Amino acid sequence: MAFEIFDGRYGANIPIDMIQDIAQSKNITIDMDGLNSILDKVKEKSSQSVDQRKQKPLLSNDVMDRLRADAISTDDSYKYSYKKENLSFKYRYGVHKEAYVYEQPNDVEVTAIVYQDDLTDSLASGQTGYIILDKTHFYSEAGGQIGDRGQIFTQTGKGVVSDVQNYQNYILHQVQVTEGQINVKDVCNLLLDEEHRLGCMQNHTATHLLNAALQKNSLSLDDIKAVEEIVQGQIKVNCKVRREELTLEEAVKIPEVEALTSLKNDLPEKIFVVSVGKDYSLSELCCGTHVRNTSDIKDFCIIKLSGVSQGTKGITCVTGQLAVQARKSGQQLQESYEKLEAQVETGQDSESWLADIKAINKLFNTHLLPKYSRDFYQMKTDKLQATIKTKLNQMKFESLTKQDMVPKNFQEQLSDSVPDEDIQCKSVKHVQMFYWTFKSTPPSETLTQFQNCVNGLIMENSQIKN
Repeated sequence: MAFEIFDGRYGANIPIDMIQDIAQSKNITIDMDGLNSILDKVKEKSSQSVDQRKQKPLLSNDVMDRLRADAISTDDSYKYSYKKENLSFKYRYGVHKEAYVYEQPNDVEVTAIVYQDDLTDSLASGQTGYIILDKTHFYSEAGGQIGDRGQIFTQTGKGVVSDVQNYQNYILHQVQVTEGQINVKDVCNLLLDEEHRLGCMQNHTATHLLNAALQKNSLSLDDIKAVEEIVQGQIKVNCKVRREELTLEEAVKIPEVEALTSLKNDLPEKIFVVSVGKDYSLSELCCGTHVRNTSDIKDFCIIKLSGVSQGTKGITCVTGQLAVQARKSGQQLQESYEKLEAQVETGQDSESWLADIKAINKLFNTHLLPKYSRDFYQMKTDKLQATIKTKLNQMKFESLTKQDMVPKNFQEQLSDSVPDEDIQCKSVKHVQMFYWTFKSTPPSETLTQFQNCVNGLIMENSQIKN
């Protein structure tokens, strides 16, 4: 618990010495050895994550020297050539579809192939390697946006593009050949996975909106909801999104970019600036691809908050249809909980309580849910589940003493045939067995001892079984 408070799990990060002071004032002892052990493990894990990111170079020095000697390069400016249009053809029921259209370069040529750390003339079916093209409209991973996916077709083969990376200005399409073979100097057609690209654009623009919202909010449970609402508000008001290529001198005149003037020596002469919001009030450096209007994000939802390293948090969000589905699941969770809570309060439909609470718990495990809804209703569900167990136990005990189970003449039917020490009822099942076993030859003082057994079970809050 102390580490979670220190790490900002419940809002802002709290220094260790302040946590100690608060704990001391409340007469709470902190296991400092245990806390320091956790901190050491977190530091070690953080260091391992950094080491893992120091991956093996995608291209060897020898391969790069040969590529430079052949003057191999790629024009990837087409990745920014897309627009939103009303498509001319009609879908079923005569509805026109508005969608993004991505410009595809013509006469694309395979200029180099890298397989198993060496240049080769071809990739055969089943083989995976890097293909370099003279031009492409596929986006290579950069600026926090992952690479595009799609397919590549030539006259001799076809393959799946699973990733695109920019390594030392070489645009590497990771391709697995699925049919035939792909050769150097082949002319090819590229088929972009447009759904994947749109998802990346939605996520990227939403990330800029999220970053702006976080400047004025912490990450407590209530603030998470406020941050969500700020981003959703920007989506609902249909803000235009503009991407510009500016000179460095022009860019630093923008207030939001001005703070980067100290990095002028590390920035290129021309940079990209993305502006969002009314009068483009949010402006940031960015080389990624974005939607043209915030309404194209559709929806936004924070689904997870996690610690990446000491003092650093990771926020997992979804946009588009996934966010819509998460919000619907959150609404379903709320409705299911409130319905069951009302039934428990009134004592109605008790026979379905256990199945209903099980169904709610399944929602937590199987559905994408907003972070706020998940945390809020998880706490309430845990309490409701405990209440249900208590109430069902009480109902079981009450049903045991009903006339149809214990007749009024119960005491009269019992005699002194069993010694007191043999009467040991440790569960309701035992109580029932005790009654039905000895109803014809009852022991002494049975009514009093029977009642004591039942009272003892109630006091111990034993689990009732049928």
